[in-house]
Amino acid sequence: MENLRAHSKASLETFDKLLFWGKSLVKGISLQQQNIQTAEYINDSLELRKINTNEKNITINNRTPSDLTVYSDPSIFDFIIRNLVANALKYTPKNGTIEINSDRVSKPGFTIFSVTDSGIGIDKNLLPTIFSSLKSRLGTENEKGNGIGLMLCKEFAVQNGGDIWVESIEGKGSTFYFSVKNVS
Repeated sequence: MENLRAHSKASLETFDKLLFWGKSLVKGISLQQQNIQTAEYINDSLELRKINTNEKNITINNRTPSDLTVYSDPSIFDFIIRNLVANALKYTPKNGTIEINSDRVSKPGFTIFSVTDSGIGIDKNLLPTIFSSLKSRLGTENEKGNGIGLMLCKEFAVQNGGDIWVESIEGKGSTFYFSVKNVS
């Protein structure tokens, strides 16, 4: 029953991505930027993936302050963090680690969030197109993807006034970063 629930949530999440993207194409994105506390969205994302985390015995260290507030559209922040955590889980092998961090110093006026995994990493030849390709490779437990998530993350991060980028070494893991405006 738990596996069925997890698969249903994953399917619903993919459907949500497509619906969110379709809505943005039809209506354009109407940003609803506001001061949001990020802990709620990060914790919800981790809770949503708890079954996958337990099945693969992955340790997740959330090092973001519990009172961290940024200026963002809540739906966009939620979409990006959920997608990056889901990808980190997909590409991290059993007994691996994932770390979520925030940095308010490196880029004035912005908070930079990072999701780092001890996963399989990304081939350096694929890095230049990682945010524009609709290709996806199987996860460490043959988890499937559709390739639309990172493309949408890039589009939404930029529309939200920030950016998204990745550093990765094949065989050693990846770190995805995204920037969000500080409280206005």
